[in-house]
Amino acid sequence: MDKINEIKNSYRQTCDKIFQKENTLEIKDLESIENILMNDNTEPKIVLCYLKLIQKFRKEDFLNQIEKYEYFLSKEVINKEFPTLFKKEISSSDMFYQLFQEILNFSDSMTLADKICFYNKLVSIDSRYNNIKGFVDYNINKELTIFILVTNIKKDIAKYVNEIKKYQINQDEPIIKFQQRKLKESQIFKKVEDYKINIELQKPTNEELEIHRRIKQFNKNYNNENIDEIIGQLKEK
Repeated sequence: MDKINEIKNSYRQTCDKIFQKENTLEIKDLESIENILMNDNTEPKIVLCYLKLIQKFRKEDFLNQIEKYEYFLSKEVINKEFPTLFKKEISSSDMFYQLFQEILNFSDSMTLADKICFYNKLVSIDSRYNNIKGFVDYNINKELTIFILVTNIKKDIAKYVNEIKKYQINQDEPIIKFQQRKLKESQIFKKVEDYKINIELQKPTNEELEIHRRIKQFNKNYNNENIDEIIGQLKEK
């Protein structure tokens, strides 16, 4: 850890020297900071120095870069340093609060389509930059630390949902086979009952008629009082 802090301090000192130059900035200063960013982009001072140099020497690329690094700097810093070029609307803390509120809004009563929309919105990441290099210190960069937390929560939710989507039912499981057989028999029973009411419908096969007879006999023996109710429910489906 001491070695990490030593390296980070050297990076900060380089940025301080560049900030002190003010009107004597050179393109090599930008190149120097770009080399540092290849190893560490978690320090607010480094990112701010980089964006100021981009603003001066490659202004056409400024918007693209500040959008990438939006959550590497606090909302206050960005809006203060670049008031006319970019406005940061929400902080990573705001993102965390919004995520928490969205999770609370979930309901099992949602339709499947609503749930899909809910999850898609929930796991979207409000940043075009996730290539974080270097050690993140909460005391030095709260903005980035909370952004990483929010991003990881969303990624874990997405992973969990994707695992559910990929889940495959084992068709050889006895309980699955039983349920599928009962579903098929229920459909056959309804088909025969519908045919009795309207003979213009597709005529049941002898096998289907036998299945219908067995179900009806079973239901009569099991609970004679409820058979009419069961038939009515099947007709409604």
